Amino acid sequence: MPTGGIREKKAKSMALAEASLERMRALGQPADPQSYTFWLAVADSDNGLLRQQLGERITPSGSVSARDLRELYEAHVGPRDVSGQVDGLSEQVAAQLAEVARALDAASEIAAQNANRLAQVSEDLTAGGDATAIPDALGTLTGLAAATQSQCAGLGAQLDAAMRQVAALRQALQQTRRESLVDPLTSLFNRQYAEQACRDLLARCRARAEPLSLLRVDVDNLEHVNKAFGAVIGDRVLRFVAMTIERGIQGQDVAARFDGDEFAVLLPATRLSAAVRVAQQIRSAVMNKDLLTHLTNGQQRPLTVSVGVATLQREGAVEALIEAAAFCLAAAKRCGRNQVVAECDNELFDALAGGAKSA
Repeated sequence: MPTGGIREKKAKSMALAEASLERMRALGQPADPQSYTFWLAVADSDNGLLRQQLGERITPSGSVSARDLRELYEAHVGPRDVSGQVDGLSEQVAAQLAEVARALDAASEIAAQNANRLAQVSEDLTAGGDATAIPDALGTLTGLAAATQSQCAGLGAQLDAAMRQVAALRQALQQTRRESLVDPLTSLFNRQYAEQACRDLLARCRARAEPLSLLRVDVDNLEHVNKAFGAVIGDRVLRFVAMTIERGIQGQDVAARFDGDEFAVLLPATRLSAAVRVAQQIRSAVMNKDLLTHLTNGQQRPLTVSVGVATLQREGAVEALIEAAAFCLAAAKRCGRNQVVAECDNELFDALAGGAKSA
């Protein structure tokens, strides 16, 4: 990263930290890690719904209850950091599996004890040769059978309960892991999932000698919409674009929110020309809906997106595909936005050469 970019990132981080601490001081909030995490999310978040709900819960005197903050944290901030939840559930699963192991060990011990007692009864009958010993042996066997049945029933119930708990915990663990890969605002996959999916799909496409295409879709001028009409409108725009992208793909295609106002679409077994058609369909569907004009009562131009399209054949790395699509997206922005630019288009070369005009 260039030195200027590092300085800007550091300055932004410091500004966010100072803003978070200032809000905590103003509202008399404790300086614990959860409170700081919450107010940092408020300062940095593009989640307009979080800010709106926080504003509704701040009293006229300018305070907000600990309960309200806890509910907002759990609803909007907590789900984004699920590593602690995964670790906790994993520990619970391990504990329940240990309980199952102990129950099996106990059952094995009881079986061994009963085998020893049966062997002793058999030995007594064989050695004694006395018919009068038979009733005593039968009584011992009956008692042993009853005790065994009772012990096994108890162990069976314990084992069933433990296995049900393990199954429930595993399901909760799988759900938590799934949530860690989903963007909470748009319900699309997040960047972490998209990058791994890109590696997996590329490996599969190589094995089958098929191409893999990537679209990088960016919402045009969303920062101006947020400033002019608020983040709640911006959130609705992002959710609409996400829904439009989902409707425009099929089969094993993957859509994800890649970063802020940018989305990624992975198209396995799709050549560049076909990927461009998908990109144009998404671009047209977003523009034709005229969402922004409706949401802003005619104060804003129609909503548009810019799209960069790149394809890898059997050669090349994931990073090369992502970077190529990023270059194409930058060219689409530079050529006036509301454009689809692919890696073979003249607009890409013009933009990289500085010949195209930015809008």
